[in-house]
Amino acid sequence: MRLQIFNLILRGLTLASKFLLVFALAKFLRPVDVGVYGLMVVTIGYCAFILGGEFYTFSMRELVVADQSARRGMLRSQIGFHLVCYAIFMPLFIGLFVWKKLPWAYVGWFYAILLVEHFSQEVNRILVSLSMQLHASAVLFVRSGAWCLTVIGAMVAADSARDLNFVLGAWLCGSFLACILGAYWVGSRHGWPGIGQVDWRWVRKGAKTAAILFVAALALQGLTTFDRYAVQDFGSVSDVGAYSLFAGIATAMISFLEAGVIVFFYPSLIDAAKRNDLAAFAQRMRKLTLNVVVCMLVLAIGAWCVGLLVVQWLDKPAYSDNFYLFKYILLAMFVFGVSHIPHLGLYARGLDRVLLWSQIAAMLAFAAVAVPAGHVWGVVAVPVALCFAYTTLLLWKTVCYRLMLREFKNNPHC
Repeated sequence: MRLQIFNLILRGLTLASKFLLVFALAKFLRPVDVGVYGLMVVTIGYCAFILGGEFYTFSMRELVVADQSARRGMLRSQIGFHLVCYAIFMPLFIGLFVWKKLPWAYVGWFYAILLVEHFSQEVNRILVSLSMQLHASAVLFVRSGAWCLTVIGAMVAADSARDLNFVLGAWLCGSFLACILGAYWVGSRHGWPGIGQVDWRWVRKGAKTAAILFVAALALQGLTTFDRYAVQDFGSVSDVGAYSLFAGIATAMISFLEAGVIVFFYPSLIDAAKRNDLAAFAQRMRKLTLNVVVCMLVLAIGAWCVGLLVVQWLDKPAYSDNFYLFKYILLAMFVFGVSHIPHLGLYARGLDRVLLWSQIAAMLAFAAVAVPAGHVWGVVAVPVALCFAYTTLLLWKTVCYRLMLREFKNNPHC
């Protein structure tokens, strides 16, 4: 019980640290630097996601059931998969700088942080699959929390720390330390992968299994990556700084929703669906709906109040002049939060392809609105397009959920 509480404390500290860092950067850095940092964060996150290929969705299940002797070979084969991804995609990422989406001055930081960020992310997932949850939370805190607190403290104490290069250097150090720590724990507990033959048949099987989830996540992750670039195209990097601040406040609602509500409904919904217990499934879905709606309403009100206070505290025109964007971003995140209701119902019934198409439809809806409207309305077209995208996601999942529920009632053993 104590370990579980400590685990929750570590994850809570990590979330709070990232949240506070956004405010500190907005206070102590120029809006342009905050914008560049925002672009770096979403781009590195998206590129790390591409390098990972959602392979962990396959490898984690395999590692859980594998015996000690087989795990080393699996880990070695997973490394082989990622090395292939590195060889294919790493050279392509230079296009971000060639096409002037990111400044050339940060190309070194980009590749260095991307490398350690992806490695530490995969190590974290491996620790979870090996039932080393506390170790995984510690690695996550070092990777995403401890260095944030260090940066905040340094910025408050010294003017010299109020520089984007210092922030990126701290990020690199935090992720690198997480790599060392995570790799040590995996190796000391279960043995090092070592040098040996890669099981390419296993790798191909994993790549095929993860492909559907990869495409789905590629579309959904793209919404919170391409929106920043759209703001840059229709406005300026300073506008990206303001947008990133408001988006950081709004997306924190989703983090709290998932940690405080969603995680508690996953097991019981999946269990009811597997037992084909329609009554239990429907009851859990009703409770889920009530909890999500109430939680999102409370969080939205709280986020709006926080946004008002932060803008007054910062006292910078770049943020106060763009505050009108916040209501659209907040609405988009509220709709996205509500879309978790049908999402969980569909996921529990194993309808992964429905989720795939809903997320692709959301991405297309975003592009269909943002591109033409951006040339007319400017920056505001981006959060408005995000509202349309998440509304499309919600409606698609809701309709499919209703159809699934009707089929469930007519044929509960399907």
